[in-house]
Amino acid sequence: MLLGHVHFFNKKGKLLWCYDVGNWNWVKVKSVAITDDNHVVAGTRNFEVYFFDEEGNLLWKRRVGNVWSVSATNNYVAVASDKIYFFNRDGKLLWSYKTGSNWVLSVSMTPNGSYVAAGSRDSKVYFFSKDGTLLWTYKTGRWVRSVAISDDCIVAGSDGIYFFNLTKLATSTSQTNLSVKTENGVLSGLKLAFAIAGILVAYYLKKRKL
Repeated sequence: MLLGHVHFFNKKGKLLWCYDVGNWNWVKVKSVAITDDNHVVAGTRNFEVYFFDEEGNLLWKRRVGNVWSVSATNNYVAVASDKIYFFNRDGKLLWSYKTGSNWVLSVSMTPNGSYVAAGSRDSKVYFFSKDGTLLWTYKTGRWVRSVAISDDCIVAGSDGIYFFNLTKLATSTSQTNLSVKTENGVLSGLKLAFAIAGILVAYYLKKRKL
């Protein structure tokens, strides 16, 4: 992606389509997500979320705040912006939530869309059910710049890497199962690291019986 363009490639690297979301230097695509059926969600700095089909046709766009992160399943779209926004596939806003900061920096959903995790500039990890019920929060030491979630685990990047084993947490409280502190904090790229090392993380949690 370059500035205000969304590019879609096949697995061989062939460009299938490109969509221009704006011609101004400040309009940048900040985050993208792809559903299992190859629909694409893109969030931009011009305060909009775009939803495309696999042919690159724009199905809908919605006005939010400055978008930092998006997450998508076949049924839902979650957006980290000035709030947490949760849309259905047709672009209907189902709920939104205001954290303690105007900057929600990251959002992630379980593969089936049942749960949503978000990280905010208020240094908290937020955990919701898909109906918007806040199940718990956890206070870290710095801004939570990245979160990733699977069916049974949340990983959050802040002043360190925090692991939450969802199978061991009651829905009314939160307690980190493992935290790894780093000197400068975790700035970005945790989603990529989680995707690559997911098997190792699951094994590590199992080994420690967390």
